[in-house]
Amino acid sequence: MKVCVTGATSFLGTALCELLRQSKAIDVFPLSRSGRPSFDMSKILESEGLGVVGEFLQKVRPDALVHLAWGHTGRGQLDDDYHLDSNLLASKKLVDFVKTALPTCRFIGVGSQAELGPTSSIIDESTEGIPVLAYGKAKKQLGQYLLKELPNRSAWVKILTLYGPGDHERKFIPYLLRTAASGAPIEMSPGEQSWDFLHIEDAARGLKALLESAHCVGNYILCSGEAVSMKSVAILLCEKFRKRGVEVMDPHFGARPYLPGESMLLAGDPSRLQCEATWSPRIGLSEGLDDLVSKYLEKLSS
Repeated sequence: MKVCVTGATSFLGTALCELLRQSKAIDVFPLSRSGRPSFDMSKILESEGLGVVGEFLQKVRPDALVHLAWGHTGRGQLDDDYHLDSNLLASKKLVDFVKTALPTCRFIGVGSQAELGPTSSIIDESTEGIPVLAYGKAKKQLGQYLLKELPNRSAWVKILTLYGPGDHERKFIPYLLRTAASGAPIEMSPGEQSWDFLHIEDAARGLKALLESAHCVGNYILCSGEAVSMKSVAILLCEKFRKRGVEVMDPHFGARPYLPGESMLLAGDPSRLQCEATWSPRIGLSEGLDDLVSKYLEKLSS
């Protein structure tokens, strides 16, 4: 199987490509903004067809394409017009290209819980919501467009919350690691939010399972299926440090307010993916945090 992965240097893209390379039955062709050819949203919009990216895809003739590329996802950028003006339009061009130029290629697009806006119930494939930010609006429109244009050879995968090695330093768990290890107090909200955390390796395995299951089409939820409170995550991580002889301060719950519109429940039901693609998470949160703490301390001591 020949698989192209856009956004190959992203958090999930890196993990997915590493996993796919371990299979002798899969040839991986990564595409990223810094690669050759460069998968740049603005350049794709300016090009006839897909430009050099289209030439590359026609040469490779992939059996499947996983679309992870998405710009302007940093903190403070999620409501940028770029998501609708560039990310969405360039991604639609990619869908159109695959539809006409690669008639046997499967297309797996990756979405987000941001498509639903704040949630108050368990998320499954039938969950409807109203996105608040431009990022979520663009993702939702792309998912709908993909499934309409390629109904028999596409899947749209909503991801909730990922964590693990390589995660962005501004995310919640990297903040906990960095702050606890430094001896500084962890300052956070009261921590009553219950979120679903999925290890990055399990997320990559979920996408690989979809790639290997040609019958899988439509909407899927990729998550652990277990929601835990932010407060319990912080307490558990501090315990992992203490077991290794590191003195850490107790978290200061309530030092920061909840963010406006913050989801107090972000939980999903991955049963359709588990059943149809024969996949399930292997790394529990406690095990994943234990590994992160070990690797973080090793890095500090090296």
